[in-house]
Amino acid sequence: MTEHLRLIARQLAHLQRMWEYLAYSTQRAQRILPITNWRTLSLEQHETLAAFRVRFSEFQEHLGKTMRAVAIEEEVEAERFGTVLAFMEKLGVLESAERWKLIRELRNAVNSLLNLSVFENVEIL
Repeated sequence: MTEHLRLIARQLAHLQRMWEYLAYSTQRAQRILPITNWRTLSLEQHETLAAFRVRFSEFQEHLGKTMRAVAIEEEVEAERFGTVLAFMEKLGVLESAERWKLIRELRNAVNSLLNLSVFENVEIL
């Protein structure tokens, strides 16, 4: 086994652990949903949502890196991530490259809004 394949194997093992943590956070977050009034959430509920957001973001980031590593191992041009996504869709790893992009855009928007909200609250204090 090459060093690159060993790296991919370690990444996959790490992703498995991350997936378990994400599944736990998802289960906890689902107990809160749907949220009708964000102002009535307890600190514990905010913590639950924050844990889900961070774990989802990190999982998607690491999954993307692992998919790029697999594409490189398979000698697929991996400079553009869109090519990696198309390759993963072709392999059946992803249901849809477009769906991945949409979820990533949504994730980035949520993270940006929450970061902006934190800074606005700091200014108020």
